[in-house]
Amino acid sequence: MMLDAIRLFVAYYSYRTFERIKIFSMDFNFLVTTICHDLEQLKAP
Repeated sequence: MMLDAIRLFVAYYSYRTFERIKIFSMDFNFLVTTICHDLEQLKAP
């Protein structure tokens, strides 16, 4: 019983961490895209 609880906790924690990493990488991609877009705007005459 205790082992199942631990396994469930680990699975839940891994899932939460994965979701956070996914959201972070999406934010990071958005940030990079925005910066690149701003640089393109600056380069454009």
